[in-house]
Amino acid sequence: MSKFLRLALIAIWFGASCCCALGAAPDRTIRFAMTPAFLHDQHTLLAQWHDYLEVRLNRPVEFVQRDRYRDTMDLLQQQKVDFAWICDYPYVMLKKELRLVAVALNEGKPTYRSYLIVPARDLKTQNVNDLKGSVFAYADPHSNTGYLVPRFEIKQSGLDPEKFSSEHFLPGHTARRLTPLPKGWPRGQRLTAMSGMR
Repeated sequence: MSKFLRLALIAIWFGASCCCALGAAPDRTIRFAMTPAFLHDQHTLLAQWHDYLEVRLNRPVEFVQRDRYRDTMDLLQQQKVDFAWICDYPYVMLKKELRLVAVALNEGKPTYRSYLIVPARDLKTQNVNDLKGSVFAYADPHSNTGYLVPRFEIKQSGLDPEKFSSEHFLPGHTARRLTPLPKGWPRGQRLTAMSGMR
């Protein structure tokens, strides 16, 4: 497990411990929602984290995984979960309705990275502007690094994100989008690196 992910899980455990100490019934299940940015295929890690939280919190824990940020945001707004792992953009959108309990740190700072990836055969693309006129695969429209950041970069370069490329949203997030796609579709994708990738 990466240092970043380990610190993030500890921060969330600490936040959950503090909130549990404030009063919910000790036998009530804690429901913890996760956005698609948290890899759903990390079964061993999730099982270990689940068992760890149940022992440390002395109560049942249920992970609620969703494939769209909006679904996780809805769970929070409808108070159907106690906690959620969300990225910064959904938090900013719901800031008046939420209380920040813990922040994951990457190299001691509350940051993370994203990468622009293109097929290995594409030796010309050096930045997002080189993809003008192509098909670009964005992540969820509520994703900071998978949607807002590339659109911001395009706008900063003087181009109109609305006319920049054919935009498509791929279902899911991060590793799920690394699956090979049909030839010529898409040329670029934006991925979030949450596990210390460089």
